[in-house]
Amino acid sequence: MTTTTTITAPTPSTTTATPKIIHMEIMPLISSIILEELSSSSPDTTAAKQFTSKKEKLPKTINPCLNGRPIKNVNGMIIVCNPNMKSNGGCPDNSWCHVGMTYKSTVCCPMLENEKRCEQPMMTGIGVGAETRWYFNKAMKCCLQFIYKGLRGNANNFITLSKCMETCAIDNGYEKELNPCKYGEPAKGFDQKPLKCGSPNSMTCPKGFFCHIGASWAETACCERSGLADPCSLPMDKGEGNMQLQRYYYDDNSKQCKQFIYRGMKGNENSFNTYEECKQTCMRWDLVCEISPKVSEHRSCSANRRECGNEQWCHIGTSPYSSLCCAG
Repeated sequence: MTTTTTITAPTPSTTTATPKIIHMEIMPLISSIILEELSSSSPDTTAAKQFTSKKEKLPKTINPCLNGRPIKNVNGMIIVCNPNMKSNGGCPDNSWCHVGMTYKSTVCCPMLENEKRCEQPMMTGIGVGAETRWYFNKAMKCCLQFIYKGLRGNANNFITLSKCMETCAIDNGYEKELNPCKYGEPAKGFDQKPLKCGSPNSMTCPKGFFCHIGASWAETACCERSGLADPCSLPMDKGEGNMQLQRYYYDDNSKQCKQFIYRGMKGNENSFNTYEECKQTCMRWDLVCEISPKVSEHRSCSANRRECGNEQWCHIGTSPYSSLCCAG
């Protein structure tokens, strides 16, 4: 049964015509109104556009922190940190600078109360990243490398070996327990702490010492030389330890730089990180001087000094690097 109703159509105040009586069914009326709204040639979509616009502008927020949410400043904005800043990366106390794959995930993350950063286990996190990082291994008392996935890692996570050592090993004095040198103790600075160097040719080490590069910052130090002026005449020395480090040494018999496996500590100065370092240090004489069996030591020289002795002469090159004692 269809129900009908009578609707009196309103008329303008200026019209005196008799109101029209319109008979409509309730359901058809509702349907016609809906269809009219949907089929209108000029619909009002302002609200819909505003909603869509706001939805598109909303950032995709990903929480990179393992505990809690990123720290915000007084204005309610998430603090983007900088790991190169000395004061905790710009993060407030009780937080740490989480370095993600992008600046959006490089934020200040909360630390749990009484949480010891350097004693936390290595954590690869989650995500699709493959970032090289360092963590402090308390049992081995040194910093080790690992691959970080980009999100939800803990605070025992450093972007460089030096940052890890500065934060965990040096502050806790762990580096003093290791002596990687073959002879004597590592050279020390004015603060009585072992000097740290960066490469075999580093100028950080004092006279009579060379830069020993170990598996980590803890085994890297200025070690006493063997006593020979020419490190290239020393035999290959695998050293001591349980590491498997790829290194190069100069073979005086074949006059070539060769690869060997270094164990990590107690080696001599005829040990180089790369083939190029070995070549630049030991094979430059072959490029300048005529090879002679009379040469027992490789020496640098200058025009104002007599470093070469009576059996050699000083080849003055374009730089100190190519100014060498040659047999003749």
